[in-house]
Amino acid sequence: LDWRPVPELTFTGSAQFADGKVKKNPEAPEEIGFGLVSSPEKMISAAARYEFAKGSRLQGLSFGFGLSHNTPTRIRPEIGDRYRISDTYTHVRAHVRYAFRRGETLHSFGVNVENVLDEEYTQEENFLSEPRLW
Repeated sequence: LDWRPVPELTFTGSAQFADGKVKKNPEAPEEIGFGLVSSPEKMISAAARYEFAKGSRLQGLSFGFGLSHNTPTRIRPEIGDRYRISDTYTHVRAHVRYAFRRGETLHSFGVNVENVLDEEYTQEENFLSEPRLW
């Protein structure tokens, strides 16, 4: 989904819904009926970005935020615990950027913040989330 109600403002979003189950596994028949590895039932993401109009006093400045929400999923089976489940988590990020032209070259600098809420969770890859990053 991509929507621009006005030229300066953009909204994007996506959603994925899956209900995958193990139907056959000769190496581990006890897994039949379990959810697939690294395949959460729901993955939803949304973002918004505002860029000040050309000719305005703040031309070149933009800012935005986004979030991703994942429901639990089975974590990689090779770690020895075939039935470990990741956390449900919502990852929030934000950015501010300034772009300007000097001659023929476009320059920009910005600040990105990942994990704005400083949440701690286990991801699909069995990694602990990164702390808030600047």
